[in-house]
Amino acid sequence: SFIDLAADAMQRLANQTGTLAVIAVRDGERMMLVKTWRPEGTASIWLEPGHRIPLFGSSSGQAVLAAMSDDKFLALTPAEDLRAFRQDGYAQLLAQGFTIAPVALRYARTVNAVSVPYFAGEFGASVAFSCGALPELLTDDRMMGDVGPALRAVVRDLENRTGHAPALARRG
Repeated sequence: SFIDLAADAMQRLANQTGTLAVIAVRDGERMMLVKTWRPEGTASIWLEPGHRIPLFGSSSGQAVLAAMSDDKFLALTPAEDLRAFRQDGYAQLLAQGFTIAPVALRYARTVNAVSVPYFAGEFGASVAFSCGALPELLTDDRMMGDVGPALRAVVRDLENRTGHAPALARRG
């Protein structure tokens, strides 16, 4: 599976960046963590698989919404704020290849995260690859200059290895 193929690279990313690396899938109006990688040698409390976070206000939700086809997105009968959130994510994916939820909209003040969508053929939908940590450990500058580009590289490598086009290319 793509999760097995990504496991080593995601563990390395967690170790190198000191972040929790995750794969999350859309579950209604939430994102559910399906796999997590903790940095080795840390004793902190981290989120576990099965934990759900909001679609709106999370970078993982933004990445998945931004990669979703217009038809699938409109089937959610989205409110204007969700439309704007998706559009911002789309602009970020075009500009830099990853999403960071706008500060004012982040669902929690205790976590910062950056995400990249990946089209998972097994699920027939995009999932989010994300890295997150406490804001003092993962600043916006670090997400933009270090962790986001590293995460994007991991997902691009996975796309090359699986022969999948980038999730955004499937948006239509």
